[in-house]
Amino acid sequence: MEEGQRLLNQYQSNKNSLIGIGNLFSSNVETIIAIQAKGLPITAKNVESIRNLLASNSKKEEKIALLRLLGILYTYDNKSNTNHLIVQDLRHHIKSNDKDICLAALLTFSRLGYFSDSVEVLKHAYDKKILGENGYLGEIAHLLPFAPTTDQHKLLAILSTGNNSYANEVLISSFTQTSRIKKLDPSIKKALRLHFEKNQPNFPLAIGEYSVIDSFRYSNWLQSSTMLKIDMTGKTYQELIFKHLNNPDLDPRKIIAFLSTTEGKYLIDHLQNAKQKEDLKALNERAQLYSKQSPQNTIMRDLVQQITFNMESSVR
Repeated sequence: MEEGQRLLNQYQSNKNSLIGIGNLFSSNVETIIAIQAKGLPITAKNVESIRNLLASNSKKEEKIALLRLLGILYTYDNKSNTNHLIVQDLRHHIKSNDKDICLAALLTFSRLGYFSDSVEVLKHAYDKKILGENGYLGEIAHLLPFAPTTDQHKLLAILSTGNNSYANEVLISSFTQTSRIKKLDPSIKKALRLHFEKNQPNFPLAIGEYSVIDSFRYSNWLQSSTMLKIDMTGKTYQELIFKHLNNPDLDPRKIIAFLSTTEGKYLIDHLQNAKQKEDLKALNERAQLYSKQSPQNTIMRDLVQQITFNMESSVR
């Protein structure tokens, strides 16, 4: 942070000395990006400095970088006692006639947390085509964990109506850990669980086709769905995972996808009884059979080999 502070002081000095005669804005942008990477002390003085720079005759690229830099000085404990000024400036620049500046301010504002006007601001940007559908619904999904319960239901209703796969991925990724789930009201836990059940990711219809991206989506979905069920049912992680994976109609690629993840290895290493050992053996056999039917897919072959190795290592 000392280096970040030094760079900010240098940048301000350069700006002051070059006012009226132009500047090498590309190097200034690089300096701002470097400041953000190194960090800054959270002080009212630094907030004031960046706000003043935003209000000066900076080039567009500089303003965009400065808006992002301003965002990192917003803290949940309001350490600098200037959160209201940061939000005020971001809202001001969201109204900019320049689309790029508006978008930078909007995304910085959205990532600070949930505000009473967050949905209104995002919807306005969507209507003005500042954000596309993925961007709009993706930000709604990102905000949901931080909103009060009543508003969480409203946000989930927007996502359900939008039925956007990208937004569903963002939402699912937000609830892979129990710490965030435990903070939720039971009513929204139930609503999320139903929403997840309706939006289970699937693999392509073509037999033997296996994408790492599809695998990641499905594994995240199963992890989040299971975490919600643990909190609501009291059943163990292992019980719920095995119940899902043991479905005879389940696409074997989903078995491969989950068992090849870190969470899958955890399941393998923490079997609770003999029945689960037999269930795991049967799941691995299904995965091996499916992989052998598509010998050209080396990704599946390698993943199944790794799953088998993890099982054998766990038994030793």
